[in-house]
Amino acid sequence: MALEEQRKKEEEDKKRQADLENKHLRINRGKIKWLETERLPEKQKKRLLPRELKKLKL
Repeated sequence: MALEEQRKKEEEDKKRQADLENKHLRINRGKIKWLETERLPEKQKKRLLPRELKKLKL
């Protein structure tokens, strides 16, 4: 019984760790995208929808 519980706990920990890593990757991708838009000319920035800009700002 104890072994089974420990195995379940380890699986949950692995899952949680993977979720955290994915979250960091998503955030970093968002930041990179935002940095790319910072370099865009003003006209192109204005063409982006406010919703897209919000997504990029995070």
